[in-house]
Amino acid sequence: MVATNTPWSQDSLASAALGFGIAAPFLYFGSQIAAALFFPGYSFLSQSASQLGSDMARYPAVFNTGAILTGAATLIASLGFLRGLHRLGSHRALTWLTAGGLAASALMHLWAGAFPMPNPRHGQNPFQIAAVMLPILIGAAVWKGVRAPARVYFVGTVLALAALMMNLIPVNRQLYDGLFQRLLALTVFPPVGVASYVLRKHLADAGAA
Repeated sequence: MVATNTPWSQDSLASAALGFGIAAPFLYFGSQIAAALFFPGYSFLSQSASQLGSDMARYPAVFNTGAILTGAATLIASLGFLRGLHRLGSHRALTWLTAGGLAASALMHLWAGAFPMPNPRHGQNPFQIAAVMLPILIGAAVWKGVRAPARVYFVGTVLALAALMMNLIPVNRQLYDGLFQRLLALTVFPPVGVASYVLRKHLADAGAA
C-alpha cells in the first residue's frame, strides 16, 4: 500500500523523527564548541569532552544541557529509524538492533548530562558500548538501500573505528586524549545524521511515488 501524505501518516512522523537524527551530530559537536567558549584555556587536543561539563568549567550547564539535548534527539530518531528501515526493506532483526542501539546511545548522552564529572557515576556509563556499535549496525542496516558513495562512507567509518580501537592510528592518550576521543566521535556520531538523511529521502521518494 502506498503511504499517504497526510500530516499524521506514519511516514510523515518518521520523517520528522529522522530530522532529529540529522540534528544529533550537530548538537553533539556544537555543544562542545559552545561550552569551550566559556572555558578559558580549554584544549580540544588534550582534554576530554566531559571536562566541559565538570566542576572545572565556568558554566558546565552549557555542555551538560547539550548532552541531554543530543540524547533526546537521538532517542526520537531511533523511532524514525524503525519506520525508515522497515520501508527501506532492511531485515527485521537488524532494524530492531539498529534502533535499539540508537536508543541505548541516546541513554549514554542522557547519562553523561545527568551525572557530570566528578560524579563517580559519570565514568560508569553502561551505554557506551552501544555508541561504538552504531557505525556497524547503521551501515549494515542501510546497505541495500544506498548507492556506492554512501557505502564507501559507511565502510570507511567502520575501518577508521577499527583502526582507532586497535591502536593502528597511533595517538598518545596521555597527551592527546581529547584528540583521540574526537576522532572516535567522528566515526560514531556523523553516521547517525547521514543515515537519517538517507532514510528521510527514501521516505519522501516513496511518498511521492
